[in-house]
Formats: sequence, C-alpha cells, structure tokens
Amino acid sequence: MSINFLIGGNDKTQVNFSAKTANRHGMIAGATGTGKTVTLQILAENFSKIGVPVFLADIKGDLSGLAASGAMNEKIQSRIDTIKIENYSNHANPSLFWDLYAENGHPVHPKKRSSPCNDIISSTKLLIIELFFSRLE
Repeated sequence: MSINFLIGGNDKTQVNFSAKTANRHGMIAGATGTGKTVTLQILAENFSKIGVPVFLADIKGDLSGLAASGAMNEKIQSRIDTIKIENYSNHANPSLFWDLYAENGHPVHPKKRSSPCNDIISSTKLLIIELFFSRLE
C-alpha cells in the first residue's frame, strides 16, 4: 500500500509526497522565506501520523508550534480553499521537549567528563529537542 500526503500546491495542482520514497536522512534548502520551515513541519507531522518516529533539533523554536493545535484564520482558510485541501482540521501533534537544564522540559543528562560536546552544552542557555512519536491507538 502506497501512502501519499499533501505537502503543498497552488490553484492548479497539488504536490504530494510518497512515503515509500523517503529514507533516513533529508535536507531542505532554500533562501529566506521560501517555505523551508513549513515544509519540514508538514513532513514531520505526516510522518508522525503514519507511525514513523521523527526527531527534530529545534534551536530557534520555529517548530515547537507543532505541539499545539492551531487556530483557524482568514489566511489559513484562503490557503485551504486555494489548494483544495479536503477534511482539514487543526490538531496538536504528540511531542516531547528535552531540556538540558531540566527547567522547562524532559531532563537530559550529559556525561560528566569533559568533552567538546560538554563545552557546547555548557554555553547553551536552553536547547529544545523535539521528538514526535506516532499516536498509539
């Protein structure tokens, strides 16, 4: 069975992604404002929906919104109408936030011995790593 999901489109066509063409690693590149973050969010959300665990390192916090259900507005409704998305619904995605300082999320305990990694960790105020797990039904 082939699993496809919508990743974008316009008023003339829809762009679908075939899950069977995915592999373990991927890269999304482009200039500012070209939709890299939105594309990553769509891929992560859809892989999670079909049961594929997704690991995202989110240094800037651009992806944390996937953990909450969005609210409908005119811009979103216009895009839904333009692309002709059927059965659209806002929903939260299962997420786990890791926190190196155990202040705002699941605690992460780096090794105590000195290493270049620990130097980076000690200079980082707060690093959020999100894990999206498929819903277990």
